[in-house]
Amino acid sequence: MRPLRLLMFTFVIAAAACTGQATPTPTATTPPPTETAPEVTAPPDSAEVLATTAAENQVVVTPVEVGTLSVADNSGTPNFTPAPLDFDSVVFARYGGITGERVIVRLYSDGRMTIDDVEYQVSPGEVEAIRAALDQLQFYDVRGTFTGPSAQPDAYQYSIGVSGSRGAKTITMQEGYIPPELQVVVDLFAQFIASIQQATETP
Repeated sequence: MRPLRLLMFTFVIAAAACTGQATPTPTATTPPPTETAPEVTAPPDSAEVLATTAAENQVVVTPVEVGTLSVADNSGTPNFTPAPLDFDSVVFARYGGITGERVIVRLYSDGRMTIDDVEYQVSPGEVEAIRAALDQLQFYDVRGTFTGPSAQPDAYQYSIGVSGSRGAKTITMQEGYIPPELQVVVDLFAQFIASIQQATETP
């Protein structure tokens, strides 16, 4: 009997040891963070930005008065070198007035001049006078409006077109809206026309 009791005692102790062992606690695992896609925003409307900026800065655009001449500033243009004006031809037109006349003058750099398709010859000094006046005016860089909203009765209309190394450009004008700088060129051509017409009418 003693060996049996000893065996039962041993079995009880072993069972108690197994019952007292701590049950392992499961370890919680944190899932990796989910990447959030970056928020995409549309760029602001450029017109809206300009309008907002103008309103914030209180920008006021003042229109240039008709008949006011300005000259473009080319100082900030890369590789721009001012050069004396040259021309192959200058076309001056005058029409209107009380009689409604129409006169077209073409002056060429070699001194040929036509008035209503009748050819004449002018001196080198007269050609230079026109060239110098256009150069002084900075004709190719002139900016402005020189015609009114409606033609005045019996008013003269003018145009000056220059063709040269810088290309071709025409300026139109109306009597009453011609600035003094342009009036100099108009008067020079008027003198040419008057002197040539006088010479041809003299017997």
